[in-house]
Amino acid sequence: MQLRHTLGKFRINLRTLTLLSRPKSEGGILIQQTIKPNILGTENINKLIFKFATPTILSMLTVSLYNLVDQIFIGHAVGYLGNAAINVAFPINSIVMGFALWIGDGTATYIAMNLGAGRTEEADKAVSQSVILLAIVSVITTAFGYLFMEPILNVSGCTALMLPYAMEYTKYILLGLPFLIFTCGSNPSIRADGNPRYAMMSMMAGCALNCVLDPLFIFGFNMGLAGAALATVISQLFSAILVLAYFPRLKTFKFEMKNVRLHGKLPLTVMKLGLSSLTLNCCQVVNVLIINNLLIFYGAMSSLGAEAVFAAMGAAQKVAFVSTNVTTGIGIGSQPIIAFNRGALNFDRVRECYFSALKMTFVFSAVVLVLTRIFPVQIMQIFGDDTPGFMTFGIAVLEIWMLTIMLSAFQDVSTSFFQSIGRPFLAMSIPLARRILLILPLSYILPQYWGVISILWAGPIADTVVSFIILGLLRKSFREMRSGTFSKDDPKYQKDLQTPEVATEKLTGIR
Repeated sequence: MQLRHTLGKFRINLRTLTLLSRPKSEGGILIQQTIKPNILGTENINKLIFKFATPTILSMLTVSLYNLVDQIFIGHAVGYLGNAAINVAFPINSIVMGFALWIGDGTATYIAMNLGAGRTEEADKAVSQSVILLAIVSVITTAFGYLFMEPILNVSGCTALMLPYAMEYTKYILLGLPFLIFTCGSNPSIRADGNPRYAMMSMMAGCALNCVLDPLFIFGFNMGLAGAALATVISQLFSAILVLAYFPRLKTFKFEMKNVRLHGKLPLTVMKLGLSSLTLNCCQVVNVLIINNLLIFYGAMSSLGAEAVFAAMGAAQKVAFVSTNVTTGIGIGSQPIIAFNRGALNFDRVRECYFSALKMTFVFSAVVLVLTRIFPVQIMQIFGDDTPGFMTFGIAVLEIWMLTIMLSAFQDVSTSFFQSIGRPFLAMSIPLARRILLILPLSYILPQYWGVISILWAGPIADTVVSFIILGLLRKSFREMRSGTFSKDDPKYQKDLQTPEVATEKLTGIR
């Protein structure tokens, strides 16, 4: 017997439940039905993490590579002002992706809940309705972007020198927002259908096309920033077409034209379920906007120059994002394993999975740390501009901002862990505390005394403080697991989960 079930917001498919079904009566004879053990409770932990983390890592890397590839080619063709223009437009894509995930994650969660309850018709309505919701978001965000393009860029930290470059890039990027929104907003539903590989491949195919079109448009057609933007738009269109092509082949629920409309209160339900994705994304964008403006303000007061500082921060952070995507992906890959064994009260395996994921992220981040310490000049030269201000600040970003990259990995895995054991408030509080309560105040205070470079120390200081807090929270959680008092804050759940059989039934909704 094989069961497809998407676990909460983890968007990972759990197959083949681990329990013996209850005895069934047939003709007065009790029959014991054997069900294949779930690999989440039996298979090698490291193998499982690798299996679940790989699609997530590749999908996240694909999103980062879109912007990274643009920056590399534009750096060689236009220089650091071109890179600065891309960086100043980056928050637009970020906030738009937040709106797409708001609808996409909410829809996928609603689909998973109803599939688990056997209500496939509700899942059919949700996936069909998502097209309308995503279309509404596309129209509003694109229109808003064109109407208020210059004010938006100014809020992002755009200077007079950057403005013509940023306007040229952004006016084309806005054309691709509907395709980006549709792809990012529909991929969670494809994963909920049990095909995370297709969702990943649709994104990777677009990224691969962008890598081919970028040099062709930028250098071959001599289109500069406009060429980079058009290459991105065409690639996003290609990904959207691949996603749309999957809809008729949905397996566990159906996309039907008759359901392509708003269904009563269903839009509000979907938006409530996806609200955390939007909230976290908006907080991140606010964080980026404030730091962008601080970099411009204090960069202008330094010998490095505002534009060079701004461009270097964006370029170097793209390198950091590659590392963060991998460690976050490992954390997400561990979620279904931890959640399943937490539900079965197999806390030894919960701890084993957490520490295995932590070891993986530590090894990877340690390698990245060493590379950024040994080759900072070579890494920055990839972006094609050797302007002194750009190189100086970029090297400083790699050497200071990424100094605590292993602590950042620790936070990524721990955030996923808290979400997996049913403590979403802690999972959401950790990144918010780091970005809003620590990095922003430190970024505002430090440069008043030590100049623009000191902004970079806000990250390591915040990572250190948050890591100590996480250690305390982890110690408390593991102590509760050892003592058998885990989840006493949720007595009803604890009362129901007395055996692995009942735990699995409660976790999946299947008897």
